[in-house]
Amino acid sequence: MDVFEIISNARRLAIKGEILKAEKNFMQAIELLEKEANEKPSPKTKAELWSTKAEYLAFRASFCKKDETINDARDRMIESIKLVLKTSKLSSEYEKHFASKLKTMVADAVRVFGCIMPEDDTHVIIECPIRLKNMGAGNFGFSIGAYSEKAECSICGRDILTDPSCKHAIGQTYDGRKCEVTFKGFQLDHISLTDHPLDPGCKITMLAIPKGEFYENLPPEQIELKESSKLPLVCHLCKEEKIEPNEIDAETYLKIQHRNGI
Repeated sequence: MDVFEIISNARRLAIKGEILKAEKNFMQAIELLEKEANEKPSPKTKAELWSTKAEYLAFRASFCKKDETINDARDRMIESIKLVLKTSKLSSEYEKHFASKLKTMVADAVRVFGCIMPEDDTHVIIECPIRLKNMGAGNFGFSIGAYSEKAECSICGRDILTDPSCKHAIGQTYDGRKCEVTFKGFQLDHISLTDHPLDPGCKITMLAIPKGEFYENLPPEQIELKESSKLPLVCHLCKEEKIEPNEIDAETYLKIQHRNGI
């Protein structure tokens, strides 16, 4: 059998529930693809190897062997998403081909495994846009209040706001020169938290919540399980609230898991 027949056989075995045989076929296919990628490196051989490894890891994330935990399964799913994302970056064609698959993989991972909430010695870190919105923080952003002594026109040098003799419009071109403004004597007055920031990009993307405050809202059994298992704190908001995690793309998901290196 050639490598793609081996992969097809692995898929059939997996559907039939013959897990160990399916795993053996996947590993055989990966070994052959690694050899080809080393001998004939190209975007095509890399894509075939990485996407097959990703398929195998996603398959392995569906079950745990003896002495494995849900955390091992989650890690495999994360690595699978990383490999598909890595493959998609090989070319615009691959990016288009894998876009829908990545969206499905991330949504499934969020619903099944939840999202890791990193902690340091004192705080729990919230970076998920869905959880931030649920907490109310995701609806706010920042705007500044400032003033300047003069808003100088780059064409005539006059104050564009107060001198009526300046007839130039910001952004327009005059004799090959674009009209821009230079603020003279600029002073920052304040930074405000608002639900209508002038720049939509200036929004809250992370909260660090003191552990004591965050843990107060957790069920005692969840804290006990976390401490006894030494597993990370995991958010299952989307599953519990039946939220479709459309706002979490692959890059965002890996960032939330602190696994953004590809």
